[in-house]
Amino acid sequence: MQNPPLCSCFIASVASVFGWSEVTIHAAFLLWAVPAVLGTFTLGQRFCRNLDFQSVRPAPKAFRLKRAFPAIRASGGTTAPKVYVPFAAALLTLFAPAFFVSATSVMCDVMLLAFYVWSIELWIRGLDQKRWWLLALAMLSFPPLS
Repeated sequence: MQNPPLCSCFIASVASVFGWSEVTIHAAFLLWAVPAVLGTFTLGQRFCRNLDFQSVRPAPKAFRLKRAFPAIRASGGTTAPKVYVPFAAALLTLFAPAFFVSATSVMCDVMLLAFYVWSIELWIRGLDQKRWWLLALAMLSFPPLS
């Protein structure tokens, strides 16, 4: 088998409903970017929730926020900006040039990525929660077909 069957079946089902327009098929493949990015966000929440980026050395006096902005000092704000790492991972995935170009093509790359990311999440969740059906779902999910 040269091409995975799920991609061809997906193209046929979309084309049978919406027609064989090139714009329609490209838009349908763009939908697979959503579960890929959401899966990246979910894995980021699992593995990177407690990461805290801080500078190696303190900021120079001219750049300290407490002195520059009295409202931050009054509210007890911090001098280091907080980065929500799972959101940053999802944004970096979405705007990576290879992902952005592949998401608009009629190929199974992004579909495969979405299934693989969710398979990893289901596998880890099944191990953590000791639920065999999540492990089975992760093993039998669609990466072999896509």
